[in-house]
Amino acid sequence: MAFDYINTQEESVVAEGLEGKVIMVYGGNNLGKSGQATNFPDPLFLPLEPNALNARGGVKKLPVHDWATFRDFVDSVYKDKMNYERSVQALDREKDKPEPKDKDGKKERLERIEKLQNKADSNPYAKLKASAKTLVLDSLTALGKSTEKYVTDQAEVTELGDIGHGKLYKRFENEFYHTINQFFNLGDFTYLVLAHEDFREIGEDEDGEKIYQAVPKGDWKRIVKPVIDRCDIIVYLKSNGVDENKRVIPSSGILAECDLCFARTKWDNMELYLPEYSAKNLEAIINKAIEEQRANGVKVGTSKEQQKSLIETLTQDAEDLKMRVGELFNVIYKHDGEDADGVNVLKYISIVEEFLGVDGRVSETNQKQVGQLMNILSRTQDLVDELV
Repeated sequence: MAFDYINTQEESVVAEGLEGKVIMVYGGNNLGKSGQATNFPDPLFLPLEPNALNARGGVKKLPVHDWATFRDFVDSVYKDKMNYERSVQALDREKDKPEPKDKDGKKERLERIEKLQNKADSNPYAKLKASAKTLVLDSLTALGKSTEKYVTDQAEVTELGDIGHGKLYKRFENEFYHTINQFFNLGDFTYLVLAHEDFREIGEDEDGEKIYQAVPKGDWKRIVKPVIDRCDIIVYLKSNGVDENKRVIPSSGILAECDLCFARTKWDNMELYLPEYSAKNLEAIINKAIEEQRANGVKVGTSKEQQKSLIETLTQDAEDLKMRVGELFNVIYKHDGEDADGVNVLKYISIVEEFLGVDGRVSETNQKQVGQLMNILSRTQDLVDELV
């Protein structure tokens, strides 16, 4: 069978520290969301709220102020990441090859390694990784409204409901969903998502008074839920007012859902309340929870180890896949006695048509059709395995 579901099984890994984690922090105004975000490791802000850093100097940021520039940023980084990972994989394959015995062979190998290393090092993604560890999205609320405007402007209408049958709502949903998930797949950064608060009615208390729970502000189905589904930790900031000198008391952080707020953490053993919320205190309880898991025998490693199989899947190269399919086709063609109408050649053609349509050609596919190529490769491998 082409997909080896026996030998490719692996143990899941809990990543150390903040790397690779998606964290949402939300609450009212002036509670320390943006201020504490600057204290995360090497933050790079995507300031969709232009005034978010008005009281902070020396913070690195990008000119990402609306959906169009956010999407452009994600597409650009994702493309560079794929190219970077392919360069690294090619470099590793070259290093793993047996060293030639002759002098000229050794020299050529070293030159290939140097060329591949330079290609990886000069990639913009490698430079981004060297300068930023935390990507700060400030804020989700602003990004959602900007996405909506982008979709309505594109359709030349004012409201999503101006076009019937929910067509614009679906376009809005798809537009956001695919890009935000691509954003969270940009690598082992810490993803810090800031949001404002809203409230929803969740029931009544013993006296019949309505209970309102704080939730991240935005279109719940199309904006908020796709993000919270990816979050490892959601922190709600609760104001503690001011002291006797009229100075603001640092906010507290809640990490578990209750009548007061929606919040959560994926770690059962993590502390669920921070009397004083700060980047340092949040990192401390994350590290503590992970170290307790390590002590209890849970496999703990790097974010890269955690994402290894995902990276290998995402970085499949269309040209490499086409070459591998071509090699398998040559086996089939020779097996049928170089008969273009041979039984197995026709089976191969049926496989290609299933994924690329009638008259579809593997040689004419591109990087966007990697998924189809992977399916063709798998099915063609099955066909070859039946012949040998």
